[in-house]
Amino acid sequence: MVIFGQVTEVLSGAAVHPVSIEVRDVNDSSKVFSVQNRHDGRYEVTLHEPGGYAIAFSAAGHASKHIEVKLEGPTEEQWEQGYAMQVDLSMFRQVEGVELEMEEPVGKGVYDPDSDVFIWDREHGRAVSGMQKRMLKEYKGGISK
Repeated sequence: MVIFGQVTEVLSGAAVHPVSIEVRDVNDSSKVFSVQNRHDGRYEVTLHEPGGYAIAFSAAGHASKHIEVKLEGPTEEQWEQGYAMQVDLSMFRQVEGVELEMEEPVGKGVYDPDSDVFIWDREHGRAVSGMQKRMLKEYKGGISK
């Protein structure tokens, strides 16, 4: 499974670099590996084994974010075809007095057997949507001071 995308600033859309991207096993929190994105903000992570992964994005002066991806569902034959998931991420610059980090992942990737692709867990997306909207509002208020 290849997870790829670009990391940008929330409001400006400018590339954020360097971003440390750390991949951990969700079951025991052991570090699997880490990579860094390119100057244009783009990155690519290849996951070789089935299982659950937490992928954390962190950069100096920015609030960290993470996603989870559950690599379960496809048959062995389907895995041989290969899978990819585009994950573009926008990061908040840290603002004094504004809490911009979430304990929950901003997204959870899961396999959809009906379409034979990995998609975002919609239920989780609805659950964190309100938090993300609140954070954006507080962020905009914090930077305008």
